Amino acid sequence: MKIKCLLLDTDLDSVKPLSRLLKQHYLFELTHEYSHLLEAKSILNSEEIQIIFMDTDLGILNAFEFYNSLKNKPMLVLFSSSKDFAYEAFENDAIDYLLKPFSEEKIKNCLEKCIRRIKINYEEDDDNDESVLVKHEGNSIKLALNKITHIKAMGDYITIYMINFDSYMILTTLSKMEKKLPKDIFYRAQRSYIVNLKKISKLNSRSVYINEYEIPLSRNISKAIREAYKKLKQIY
Repeated sequence: MKIKCLLLDTDLDSVKPLSRLLKQHYLFELTHEYSHLLEAKSILNSEEIQIIFMDTDLGILNAFEFYNSLKNKPMLVLFSSSKDFAYEAFENDAIDYLLKPFSEEKIKNCLEKCIRRIKINYEEDDDNDESVLVKHEGNSIKLALNKITHIKAMGDYITIYMINFDSYMILTTLSKMEKKLPKDIFYRAQRSYIVNLKKISKLNSRSVYINEYEIPLSRNISKAIREAYKKLKQIY
């Protein structure tokens, strides 16, 4: 799962360090880079972008006029060659305000702030206290079932993936883990995966998607998981 981002600046050359670090970071996906407002606005109103990185000076409009004109408002990171708009940036709940020219350290600190904000936004109120007890790095820990997205087998280990981008590598088999989980919610998608049916973002005849993470399906499993998913939707 990656954090989808859009970069908007009338001078894209001036933000190359930011673009480069976003592309290199394992948690971020820089899906679009624009220097024109109308192109950016079309994408922001039609796609699910989680964070927009943009300059305060966009020519025709300033960043705040542009941002408030959007139908879908992603989280916001602003940058400028001036400190003049810093107060207004945080009034608009910006994650960060960067001054040009960027230092690599400042950009990395900004990305860490973005990750923390995403984690907070992904936190869900627990409907109940249902959890699973696992052994992780020598300690027994409880993982909330409604925060697990999927589980992947990796040799003698499994990795449990969570909605807040955390993951836990556990020394056990997928079959043993499967027995601990409610069968109406967690489904064995194939030999190497268990998915939380509630966290499926897309499902077709060949694959199941957890956000943008694709898990291929065999024909038999595809039919069965679609039936289980449909049944779960009727219940919940």
